[in-house]
Amino acid sequence: MFRLAASADSGATHTDAKSNTYILGRIRAMLKHSEAEVEAIAACMQALRRKFTISFQNSPESWHIKPFFVGFHGFASDFERSVFLRCIKFCIKPRVVHSTFMANGSFEGVLVIHPNSPTAGINNLEQLFELFKMSAGLTDLGTYMSPTMIACIERVEAGTRVYGNWRCMRSTCVRNAYLHAKHKRDMDVEYERVRYETGLPFSTSNMLSIHYQLNNTQIELMQAANLLARLRHLLSTLPPTFNIYGSESIQEPSALHTQYVSNMQGLIDTLLHTFHGPAPPGLRAVLIDLT
Repeated sequence: MFRLAASADSGATHTDAKSNTYILGRIRAMLKHSEAEVEAIAACMQALRRKFTISFQNSPESWHIKPFFVGFHGFASDFERSVFLRCIKFCIKPRVVHSTFMANGSFEGVLVIHPNSPTAGINNLEQLFELFKMSAGLTDLGTYMSPTMIACIERVEAGTRVYGNWRCMRSTCVRNAYLHAKHKRDMDVEYERVRYETGLPFSTSNMLSIHYQLNNTQIELMQAANLLARLRHLLSTLPPTFNIYGSESIQEPSALHTQYVSNMQGLIDTLLHTFHGPAPPGLRAVLIDLT
């Protein structure tokens, strides 16, 4: 069986060797890997641990080491995911590990990694991911709190069965940065929506201008509604017939005139309903003799 040697070159202590033995036992308990595959995983873990966790304090290149941020996914049970992430923590000692299960049964997560070697990279992690039989994959999230990273954390936050140190004191700085960046992104979306709906950028003066325009429009609508109400009242108070030729030539209204007056009242009722709601009851149709 392959084990991490507790030597000065590997930087492993006696406790690390015991942890490695325990992790390899957990991998065997998954009942998904042969002994040769377990040995391959152990060798990959040893190589990653040397590359990610050994300090290069005497090397000038150590000042140029940059952290990187990784999103990962896969399909596994709770136990298998826990073993997988324990291996990741043992190999690279990430600053933040945050993983949850999605509705479709897969798990997703995010890693914040501060390697100690300038040669460490995401490609090294891919080798370990491929050895685990859980369709695991990873994605480079770009810069710190980039839109891709924010979306990844937001998706992980919506999952269930949390694993990691996201809510620990050590991750407070990263968690606060995420909340601030997410709030800024949401506000930018709202500002863009205001610009799209109103054609104006979001500012105090523009919002006050829209408010005053709305008040003026409401006043004009109220005036128009009052005018329509007065017109309807005048129509309803006219006599059944209207004679324009004098008292000696009174004529009965025709059906066409009756229908015309009814249509006018119906149009006014519709407009009043738009302004104030249903038209008031008790109003009667009016017949006007226009001949």
